[in-house]
Amino acid sequence: MNSRPEFGELKENQNTLRFQFILTELDLAVTFLGIAQTTNNDERSERNMKHAEEAVLVAKKFLRDAELTNNMRAEIFERVQELEPLLIRMNEMRRQLGEV
Repeated sequence: MNSRPEFGELKENQNTLRFQFILTELDLAVTFLGIAQTTNNDERSERNMKHAEEAVLVAKKFLRDAELTNNMRAEIFERVQELEPLLIRMNEMRRQLGEV
């Protein structure tokens, strides 16, 4: 029976989908933080910062069990590098709002 090669292919597909999901969550976080930083509405800003935090937490959760290639890891690292300054800015915004 062909179950071994089929299992390997399914596992590879699962890892690829997991990788794409992680990237999507990181992109969502960037988007939500961008919205939070550009709005003049404190409530909307806070709501979008919370959405960004949730997206990062979900990405971290799925990253724990991911079996990724070096190229996949490098791409995720690039997204995280893009996200870090936005997270720092988010914390500064919260301090200014007196919520930290």
